[in-house]
Amino acid sequence: MKKKGSSKSLVVILIVIGIFLIWVSFFLGKNIGEKKAIELNNNINNPSGEPNVQEQNAGQNQENPLESQTNAKDEIALCKGNDFCFQKTALEKKDPSICGEIRDSSVYDQCYSLIAIAMNDSSICAKIKKFDSVAICYTEIAKIKSDPELCKEINAEEFYKDQCYCVVAINKLDPEPISYINNPTTKNICYGRVADEKNDLSICNNIIGSSGMTKEDCINGAS
Repeated sequence: MKKKGSSKSLVVILIVIGIFLIWVSFFLGKNIGEKKAIELNNNINNPSGEPNVQEQNAGQNQENPLESQTNAKDEIALCKGNDFCFQKTALEKKDPSICGEIRDSSVYDQCYSLIAIAMNDSSICAKIKKFDSVAICYTEIAKIKSDPELCKEINAEEFYKDQCYCVVAINKLDPEPISYINNPTTKNICYGRVADEKNDLSICNNIIGSSGMTKEDCINGAS
């Protein structure tokens, strides 16, 4: 009788273990099936294998958790009155208003000039205080845009405006902007520079007189 009872108990135990194993295998198989279904769905929707927008945003948030929460005022507060910090922040944020926090006049002008050039926005040049720095700012953007009209915005000495026209002419390899130059010496020299850079002797014919450069010198230089 004991042997029969033991046998029955063993059978019951084996049945319970079998049911448990079946349940575990079913549960694991279901999870694996769901994962494969998700992966298949992702592959269908994103065959290139590149992370989707949500995944990219999630990664960006992990890399820069404070970036989206930090505004210009927070950045200004972090600088604690450091002028070079203000300048760096203004450039990083492309926010010229931060330059207004700078106390040192040279750093102040440099900040606006760098942002104006970085943003290719000549209107920012007007915020610069020193007249020669304003002229340089307009000249750089005129050069970038190949636009001699911006040289007209320079209210400094005639020298700076003439230099602006010459810089644009050399950059464009076009003698036309030189016609706006008033100083004859600067004008002749600039014609010579453009003729040399473009290797075009005909430009030398625009030279009048011998101030700064003669026509012969221009031809020899461009030959």
